[in-house]
Amino acid sequence: MDCGPTDDGTWPSMCSNEKLDIALLEDLSDELSERWPNIKSPPASPGHESFWSHEWQKHGTCSGLDQHSYFSTALNLLLPTPSIVKEKYGSVVKRSELMEGYGEEGAVLACNKGFLSENRVCFEKAEGGAVGARAKCPESVLSEDSCGEDEIKIASFGAKVPTAVA
Repeated sequence: MDCGPTDDGTWPSMCSNEKLDIALLEDLSDELSERWPNIKSPPASPGHESFWSHEWQKHGTCSGLDQHSYFSTALNLLLPTPSIVKEKYGSVVKRSELMEGYGEEGAVLACNKGFLSENRVCFEKAEGGAVGARAKCPESVLSEDSCGEDEIKIASFGAKVPTAVA
């Protein structure tokens, strides 16, 4: 299978047909649910594991890691949520304020209908293929930013619709 660059930037995509075995992640399940949740499907629903299955099949199969190591490594690389997101939950944040929360390396922001849906950060590749330090993303990844220049809505599931920043 082709493991070259994809629409996700420099992440390789779909390097094997290996299916996720969620039983291998049993000791990580609480942390995955808390720190890298599937926000589209409640924990008790049949499709709840589909998010992690997608991540494994699209990216994990190209990582060179086994399933447990891939998810454990990914959890260790997650950034803390910037405080501005918590402060503006269910409202709108200025892009410049949000970017300050990601530090000097920044982040690539992906939005869906004006709502922040994900952030992407880049890491150096260390010796032996290990993950290195955070780094500024290359232009090929920066070009994927889809949140515009001014305001970004921060979703609050089941709450009021965000209003403009004053």
